[in-house]
Amino acid sequence: MPGEPQRYGPPGRTTGHGELAGIGLELFTQRLAGTGRVCGVQFRPGGFRPFAPDRPVSAWTGRRLPYGTAAEAAAVLGPDDEDRRVAALDALLLARGPHPAPQARQAMELARRIRTDRTVRRVSALARDAGLPVRTLQRFFADWVGVPPKWVVLRHRLHDALERAGRPDGVDWAALAAELGYSDQAHLVRDFTATIGVSPAAYASSSATTAKWSEGHTPSTGPSPARRTDRTRPVPSAAGSPVWM
Repeated sequence: MPGEPQRYGPPGRTTGHGELAGIGLELFTQRLAGTGRVCGVQFRPGGFRPFAPDRPVSAWTGRRLPYGTAAEAAAVLGPDDEDRRVAALDALLLARGPHPAPQARQAMELARRIRTDRTVRRVSALARDAGLPVRTLQRFFADWVGVPPKWVVLRHRLHDALERAGRPDGVDWAALAAELGYSDQAHLVRDFTATIGVSPAAYASSSATTAKWSEGHTPSTGPSPARRTDRTRPVPSAAGSPVWM
């Protein structure tokens, strides 16, 4: 949601704060102003629960909460070298004593299958292949992923719709809705608009306009003088919710 901009201090300043952001269910806008640095790690679905085993991942869904201390944030944000910032963030998270669990690996595998196998359209079929009752699978996703399996399936199928909408040869939306497992075109349009913020037709038109504009322009690759942001790479052994500093 638009609001007051998040302002950064002068370059070199090491004060900051940490934030734990659960899976976002709604569109939002974050305005940034000034010059600063952001370091973060985004866990794979199922990977955050070992770092907070006492609560289901759904407890963080749709929420943004303080994480760590000002001193810990300064230790992560302070180094000028990216590798040192990555190491500091690794150390901060690993100091929390993550508890390895086979459920985390199972959640990652189920989420990976939904992402890569476009034939996965029904939760009942996913549950059958996983050898679990549907209700058990739903509880498992709430505990380890943070959202229902149906939400994950629909989100990835919408990614497929986005990819199709950006093609220059147009889209048969009724046929695409059936291919992605929707009961009709109206359901696809409603989910697409709620998730992306514009209708499929508007998105396709915007993509076509952008493509035509890009043909005659060379994009700038230099850094923006108004804002500098740095993002760490993910913790290798972790996989849920993002943590930002």
